[in-house]
Amino acid sequence: LLELINPEIIEATGEQYEVEGCLSLPGKSGITKRPMCVKVKAQNREGRWCQYKGEGLKARAFCHEIDHLDGHLYTERLAPEEVINQIKLENDID
Repeated sequence: LLELINPEIIEATGEQYEVEGCLSLPGKSGITKRPMCVKVKAQNREGRWCQYKGEGLKARAFCHEIDHLDGHLYTERLAPEEVINQIKLENDID
């Protein structure tokens, strides 16, 4: 378990495109672009500032959760063709 207080991405490099979903939107997913590596600064329980590095899935998780804290969902980061596919899929279901 990693507890981060006031996390902030201070460095991001590379790119990765992977399927992402969220419990806030059950049953939905899409390919999103995220950095391959991130460096995050945050406070721990004692209020000390620390830095954490994440690569691959860990980088994606850092970005996803920090987006939530900033009021964003992964759907805002869908690749343009994914938005079209998602709309088409929803229309096909109706």
